[in-house]
Amino acid sequence: MLNNKDFTAKVQENDKQYLLQLTPVAKGMKDFFSSIELLVDKKDLGVAKIVMHEASGDRTEMIFTKKELNAAIPDEMFALK
Repeated sequence: MLNNKDFTAKVQENDKQYLLQLTPVAKGMKDFFSSIELLVDKKDLGVAKIVMHEASGDRTEMIFTKKELNAAIPDEMFALK
């Protein structure tokens, strides 16, 4: 992620989390996003939050709570009806 041709990246951290700030450099991504932020928990390296700052000025924020790693998912969840 830090050596990616599509983004420049900055990383900050505190005792509990990493903050990755991604700025698109590829034209296709720049057309849609001015920046993307990923907040990563140090305890499990899982993504806790994603904030996408869109080129239009809009912002989309996703917060992940009650995460379960490797939880069993029944096959029926993927059945097409």
